[in-house]
Amino acid sequence: MNCYYHQNIPVPPACITLDEGESLHAATSRRQQSGDEVTVIDGKGCRASGSIDSVSRSAVRVQIHACSQIEKQGPDLILASALPKGERLKTMLSMIAQLGVVAFVPLDCKRSTVKPDTVNVTRWQRIFREACKQSHNPYFPRIEQCAQPIQCVQKLRKGDMAVWVADPSGGGIPPTTGSIPVGICIGPEGGFTEDEKEGMITLGGRLFSLGSNMLRIETAAVASISIVRHCYGRGENQ
Repeated sequence: MNCYYHQNIPVPPACITLDEGESLHAATSRRQQSGDEVTVIDGKGCRASGSIDSVSRSAVRVQIHACSQIEKQGPDLILASALPKGERLKTMLSMIAQLGVVAFVPLDCKRSTVKPDTVNVTRWQRIFREACKQSHNPYFPRIEQCAQPIQCVQKLRKGDMAVWVADPSGGGIPPTTGSIPVGICIGPEGGFTEDEKEGMITLGGRLFSLGSNMLRIETAAVASISIVRHCYGRGENQ
């Protein structure tokens, strides 16, 4: 079932009109017809089911039959990461949105080959939106201000988060229960410097290992999110 975005989903029964971009996509790429069943999300947790009422290239109308506020997938995850090159950045942003991170922090690391001097918020938000539509994830990730690794951990720890830093010298993440939010820090492919690691550990960051292979940034990001999702919500409270 195709999924579309609308910023304000009314209480059903109701009818909405998709914006021009969404309407063009529905009418041309998706070739939607009157009566087709669709899903609509608002990026803030609401997911609705409905059917196409009428179709034109500039205005697709959707009859909303039911909607609900979807509970976030726990725990809340914030990913702070160095940026991969070129289209690999788009791939990473798409994958982390599908996996349900609540926020993304671009990291400016000493060994970064891509410096986040200018963050293209509009483009990144568009990537997040398309990925969330594809996965029917009703929560769009936030884009946070760029930070250096030590500054980032300091800010995350002020929010009482558990913070995990990917590094080959780390161990495993113990099974954990509870609703505490979690921050994950991913460095560039050359890794964090010793000074960066020392500073993050001093502030309460804990190292964990993704194995001995040198992973690409986007691979490390997806693996880390999956590991944290698996480990949190299991075992006993820390």
